[in-house]
Amino acid sequence: MIKFCQLTISSLLLLVLAGCAADPMETPLAATDQLELTQSLLDMRGQLSDSDYAALVAAVATIRTYDLRSLSIEQYYASLDGKTPEQIIARAAELPVSVAAQQDDNQEQSGPQG
Repeated sequence: MIKFCQLTISSLLLLVLAGCAADPMETPLAATDQLELTQSLLDMRGQLSDSDYAALVAAVATIRTYDLRSLSIEQYYASLDGKTPEQIIARAAELPVSVAAQQDDNQEQSGPQG
């Protein structure tokens, strides 16, 4: 009985420590389609800092602009599915500067919706 209690307490302690150590920037996103990607981003919104969340959303938009030049929408989602926010932001940072600039231009041209 004592061994069982010790194992249970040890297991619980490990689970609590593992849960506390989980970094949301290392949590994979589900992105098999637009709905799943949107839900993953909404879930991340409550877990990430404002600046990390803004960087993630901007990275997703940049990757979309780049990927849809040569890939199907399904391939775009596949390129994000299972990736962490850290990986997505890093990938966007590796893309040509012109892609990020084009994304900024597109947002400015569309102006406020209303």
